[in-house]
Amino acid sequence: MTNEEQQHVIDELQTVIADTQATLQRFEDTGMDKEMPEDYEKLLDIIDGAVKQQREHTKAMLGWLTPATCRGDAPDSSFPHALSGNPW
Repeated sequence: MTNEEQQHVIDELQTVIADTQATLQRFEDTGMDKEMPEDYEKLLDIIDGAVKQQREHTKAMLGWLTPATCRGDAPDSSFPHALSGNPW
């Protein structure tokens, strides 16, 4: 994917996150989080998944995806994010 395509996906995921957060707020405001806990958890899962996908697209766009980071290994100190304290 090009950087522009990556950014487009990141932006779309941000829309999903914002919309889901608004729905969560409505759930909480109306007590539906207590009446429908399974649905509330599904909304939390949607946000969690979207944030994780957003992070992966950001890392790919920045060129931070390597075999080590794809395996989940600790980042190498030569990575800029390791020096800046960035958790990605």
